[in-house]
Amino acid sequence: MTMTPPPEPLALLRAAHRRGLLMPVLREAAAELACVAEARRLGVSADPAALQAAADAFRRRHGLHSSEATRAWLAGRGLSVAGLQEVLEADTLVEALRAHLVRELGSVALARDPARYERRLLSAVDAASEGEARELLLRMEDEGVDFAALPGRRDLGVACRGELPEGHAAAVFACRQGGVAGPLLSASGWRLYHVEGELPADPSGTLLARDVFGAWVTARLDESPPAMGWLDGTG
Repeated sequence: MTMTPPPEPLALLRAAHRRGLLMPVLREAAAELACVAEARRLGVSADPAALQAAADAFRRRHGLHSSEATRAWLAGRGLSVAGLQEVLEADTLVEALRAHLVRELGSVALARDPARYERRLLSAVDAASEGEARELLLRMEDEGVDFAALPGRRDLGVACRGELPEGHAAAVFACRQGGVAGPLLSASGWRLYHVEGELPADPSGTLLARDVFGAWVTARLDESPPAMGWLDGTG
């Protein structure tokens, strides 16, 4: 029986490219390379403790409790220990660069759009229907039931305006501390928000860091996008 030879690597890449699968992967890889190069240009290094923490997190994430298990896991995927070390070092450098960019550019982003980073401490109740949510509101208004006593009440923690759905954010941030926003349609039903507290913007917050880092990466990739001509014979 004649075996069909496996496709050539370039043919595989071209097939993935035709279906739009390759560009996102290449952009992610290009972003990593740009970040690592910038970190090294700035003299940012991978802290040994951070590298060890990244290695430990990787093993926990994949249930690898020994070096033998880690080597077997890598070998089964055609990967090497040296390759894993390079990945962990790159990840650590990317995080170090992210922190550097936030320190350098975070205040500019915050000043440009302070409302986006305003924060609220929130709890919520999700009801199956709008009518049920309005009944809960009536219980609070007519019977004096506290929001904390409503069935299904849960803590959402601290949220920035920019982290909430647009329609939800406008309603929530129109409330002062102690106010209730809703009912608002969400993926889990009709939601009532309770504003537990009002907090100032955090210049080192997650959303601000994501915005600053994302803008920097996008600008770098727009300047030097991954070349694709070699896949279709035009470059």
